[in-house]
Amino acid sequence: MSVKSYCLGLILMLFAIPALGTDYSGGFDRSQLPAEMKAVSSLTVPNDWQDVWGEFATPIDDYESFLAVLFEHLQEQGQLEKESFAAWAAEQGIGTDGLIMILNGLSTIYPMQQTYRPIAAAIYDKLGDDVEAYLAFPVKARVIMAIHLGLLGREEEVKTLASSVLQSHPRPTTRLRYIIWEMADELYAHRKSLRTAIWAFKRGGEMAGGEYPTVVCTYIRRACQVLGDPQVVREELIPWAEDKLDSPASERWWAIALSSLLWAYEYVGEPQKVVERGQYWLAEAERRNISPERMAGAKRTVAQALIELNQWEQAAQILAPQFEGVRPNKVGAWQPVGQPTTRTVLVTGNLTFKVTDATCELPLVQAEVGERKLDEREHKSRYVVEISFGPRDTAGQYEATLVIQTNDPDNSTVTLPMAVRVMGE
Repeated sequence: MSVKSYCLGLILMLFAIPALGTDYSGGFDRSQLPAEMKAVSSLTVPNDWQDVWGEFATPIDDYESFLAVLFEHLQEQGQLEKESFAAWAAEQGIGTDGLIMILNGLSTIYPMQQTYRPIAAAIYDKLGDDVEAYLAFPVKARVIMAIHLGLLGREEEVKTLASSVLQSHPRPTTRLRYIIWEMADELYAHRKSLRTAIWAFKRGGEMAGGEYPTVVCTYIRRACQVLGDPQVVREELIPWAEDKLDSPASERWWAIALSSLLWAYEYVGEPQKVVERGQYWLAEAERRNISPERMAGAKRTVAQALIELNQWEQAAQILAPQFEGVRPNKVGAWQPVGQPTTRTVLVTGNLTFKVTDATCELPLVQAEVGERKLDEREHKSRYVVEISFGPRDTAGQYEATLVIQTNDPDNSTVTLPMAVRVMGE
């Protein structure tokens, strides 16, 4: 018999001790264990979770440790399926207190392991929405149950439990912030109870202080993107971001917060606000000596809003127009005598780049600039110039130049060589 099997056998012996019963709230009398089980207990008590929970951890007794170790071991060995946990717990005579012990004895909180869910579900089956009962749980078990309730969409209950954790430890600490923050992250990861997740992100950021309230802006934005409700953006993101941008923060997070704010105004359909607040905060960025590279995204957003308002000159002042290229770099055409033909060229530039005109001095050739197409992913402007070659009566080779006018001061005129060959019958 292997050592692991022997140890498991010793653990299983625990369930055969009649004196334990099903109510474990009074703790476990270590003296009831045979000598060999006392030795095993010193090897099997999980304690790595204490590094995460620290002062908020509730000390666990031997029986709680054994329940947690047994449950995790049976799952690892494939001897206990998650779906059959409730039946297994009933067979072992494990009551509500025992389930709480198992939950409180498991090893980590985040990410919420699959092992947590059947235990939390079994407790919920017994207690339902009885928040008062959950409020009496140890902190760790209480937080896990709050997450479980959040996955069920019980947002107010989640807030109540999370608030109780905060109230029971009024002194902000790194660990407390971690607990609340990871609760929010867990709900966001499952796309459940997102308004409560936003609330928890904010509370965690406020407790952490420093630049963390500014960091929270990006988490609120992500949750709002999932929710898809402009009203939530108005209520949750815009006022928070406007307020926190006044706080100290690193260049990176301050720039991300500004991008989140401008995205919010854009999302709720207020381009004028994008311009007004964007210009205000861009001026603040200069005062703070934030690098232009960090502000590139915000400048693009403000420039695009100005373009939507047909204020191209103002947009060009925020983001200088820049010609990037033309394809093909020369135009060749073949046409039969008496027949017309067409060719196109693609001109690209940055967001504020504009093709203002295209001409050709060759008779019977006309150039027309198409409408601007925005490549949102690459933040580029694209223009198609269509060149029409009218029918000619005489075969031969004709050469000319296509002249493209732009609003890029450094490339105001772009020229392409053209060659047209008219073929006879």
